[in-house]
This record gives sequence, structure tokens and C-alpha cells, in this order.
Amino acid sequence: MRPTCSRGAPSGERGIVLVVTLMFALCVLGLAVALTYTTKSSLDQQRRFTAKSRAVQAAESGMSHVVAALNGTACSNVLAAGGLSDTLAGDADSRRKVRYEVRLAEAGVDQFDNDFDDFIDEGDEQTMYEAVSVGYCDDTFVALGATIRLESPATIASATYLADPLAEVKLSGNSFRISGYDVDGSRVATGLSVPGIGVAGDPLLVRSQIRSQVVDNVEGSGAHPSVQQVPQLDLDELVASGALQANVVLSAGSATRPASPGAWGTVESPAIVYGQGDIHVSGGASGAGLLVVDGALTVSGSFEWWGLVIVRGNATFVGGGNGQRLTGALVVEKPTGVDAGVIEFPVGGTVDVLFSTEMIALAMKPVSRYTIFNWREAPVPPSVPKAWLAAGLVSDLSLTVEIAPISLEILPITLELPPVEVALELPPLAIPLLPLAPPPVQITVPSLPKLPSLKK
Repeated sequence: MRPTCSRGAPSGERGIVLVVTLMFALCVLGLAVALTYTTKSSLDQQRRFTAKSRAVQAAESGMSHVVAALNGTACSNVLAAGGLSDTLAGDADSRRKVRYEVRLAEAGVDQFDNDFDDFIDEGDEQTMYEAVSVGYCDDTFVALGATIRLESPATIASATYLADPLAEVKLSGNSFRISGYDVDGSRVATGLSVPGIGVAGDPLLVRSQIRSQVVDNVEGSGAHPSVQQVPQLDLDELVASGALQANVVLSAGSATRPASPGAWGTVESPAIVYGQGDIHVSGGASGAGLLVVDGALTVSGSFEWWGLVIVRGNATFVGGGNGQRLTGALVVEKPTGVDAGVIEFPVGGTVDVLFSTEMIALAMKPVSRYTIFNWREAPVPPSVPKAWLAAGLVSDLSLTVEIAPISLEILPITLELPPVEVALELPPLAIPLLPLAPPPVQITVPSLPKLPSLKK
């Protein structure tokens, strides 16, 4: 019997196996390439997201830094430099630098309504600043804009404020004037108006005490006499801050006046004067800033004050021959255990209380703090303040992009397109501005080879 031997697979079958193996290998290779590309894209996207998040955090840190600097001892340095900059710690990759730059511009001279009250560059905007903070991480930057303003512990909304609606008001003679028409430091009207007398409650009783012959002497918003209800003030924090930061402390019960001219402050260098208990200020006294009397106040003789006067008791003004004038505001608060506050303007001399937002802000500044009034994702407000341009915060940009001639040749068809010039007029942008120098773009599509003729 002849032995049998096994035959190998036909050559055709071996070729099919090879083809299948190659196709499988190609599929695996394609999946590997796709996975690598997807992973790389995901890592790049994550890196860009991380860089943008860190740039945003850097910009916010820059804004917080400038606010802290304005509230600290470095305020004058920041304002003189027009801003600040700093570099934050990077991550493990030292090449990833995170930093910020902040620029400041005064809001009180930019011809823009920064606090959206329909008035431009009025008194309260004199203590505002426009800031642009730019955070950087890698090649990514984010710009944030903000309005920074001085927030005071209390908002004074009338020339004279009475905390007690049952207060006794004695307006004697015809030579006094209580005006709610806002004036600046030079006593020039700004166009704003508030009540001449503001009452924390029903103003009916206070209004009824004003004689018909002098109703026009109490002027301001609304009909004369300008006596209206206003929000109640909580002055505890303001009085406590005044007592803590006082430059001058007056002993209770003494008749006093400044030891020397300017001892109680000037408009250029305001002071905080604190009276411990009932105070009698004699003639020839003058000062500027915040005057806090933790008791009753009696003023006799000539007197002039620029700023805010707070009295936690009765207030009596006995006018002198040269008159008494308060440019700012007068606050008479009902103290504990006193039934009613009394504000009295006797016949002798002239007594004027002129409301001034600017002088109130001047008095409040030492006991106030800078805070962020609003944020903007866009670094430029709806109307670009002129001061930003002068300070270099923004630049006017006109960009022209020129595209090189494009030639397309497809089979027997040839298209010759002339040069295209595109002019883009962009609105003012907040700096920093990256250099824009796009190179000419030229696209040439080669002609396709002729197709060979097909023969049967």
C-alpha cells in the first residue's frame, strides 16, 4: 500500500490570507493614527483651555491688585505710574509664564457717563477710575475692563439731613440759605439737585415749621421749601471710623477754634476732626474734611467748612458778622436718649449750607475704600473715554489686508482674478495690541494632466 502525504494549501488561498492580514494591519494602523490625532487634539484643546483660564485668573488678579494698591500706601505710586504689572508663579513647565498688566485712567475727565446716572464727569466721578487688566499665559491673553470707584460708608442725599422726623427746626431771620443744588469745589453749579432738607421719615412736620416768608430759602429738588423724605442713614461705621482715624481730637465742652490756619484741614489736605461730646466752636474757625461731633454742636461767630459735618445731638448755628458757610452737607442724627434733634439758624448773620458732592467725597475719602463698580468682558466701554487715548490705554486701528492675485487653471479653463484689497475699519481696541502683519497669501492650483484616451 502506497503511503499518503498531505498537500499544502493552494497558492490562491495563501494570497487571500496575506491580503486579509495586510488589510487588518492597515485598519489597526489607521485606528492608531486616528487615536493619536484625537489624543493630540484633545491635549491641545485642554492646553488652550487651561491657558485661557489662567489668563482670566491673571487678569482678575491684576484688577484685585490695583484695587488693593489704591486702598493702601501705594496709591500715589499706582496713580503716578498709570497702572502696575506683575508676574505670577508658573507651573512645572517654566516656559509657561503667567503675568498681568493693569492700566488706569481718571474717569472724572473722560467725557463719559461712567456711573450711568445721565451726568458726565460730575462730583462723584472725580474719585472713579477706568482700568484695563490684561492677563497672559503662553501665547493667550484675556483683557478685562472695570470701573473702580470710591465707596463710602454712607450716601448723603440732601444738603441737610435730619434723622428724626419729629425734629424741631428753627429757621429765624431771612439771611440763611439751605441749598440742594450741587456745587463743585469752586461753588459752581454742576446741574445736579437733591432736597435742601432730607428727613428720615414723614417730612410733613419739618415742612410745617418753615415760615412762608422763607420757603424759597430752602431750595433744591422739588417744590419749595425743598423738604423731602430720604433713606435713613446708618452712621455708626462712619462715626467709628472718624473717631479711630481722627487727625484732631477736641475735648468736650470747650470753646475752641484751630490753633493755626489749616490745623483742621484744607481742601488740598483734608483732615478728620473728632469732638468728644458737646462741642462749642468759636468765631474764626475754618477747616476741610470730616467733622464728627459725638454730642451737640454750637457754632458762634464766623465759620467756614468744606466737607461733611456730622452731629450726634442738637446743632445750633449762631451766625456771626462774617457769616457761616458749610460747603458739603450737614447731618444731624438723633442720639440715644434724646427725643429730638434741633437745628437752629438765629437772626444774627448769614448761615449757608450748600450741597456739594465733590466736597462730600473729599471728606469721605479717608474712611472710604475703592471697590469695583462694574466689570466688562470687553475692555472698552460703549464710548471710549478721551483720557484712555491720551493715557495710551487704547489705540485707533485701521487695518488693510492685501491678498495676492489668485490664478486658477482647470483643464482648458483659465480664470485670472485681479488683486483684491479689503479695508477693515476697526473700532478702538484696548491695548495690548498684537502686531498684525499678515503675509501675502498666494494660492496656485496646478493644471490637471490630460486624461489618456480609452481604446476598446
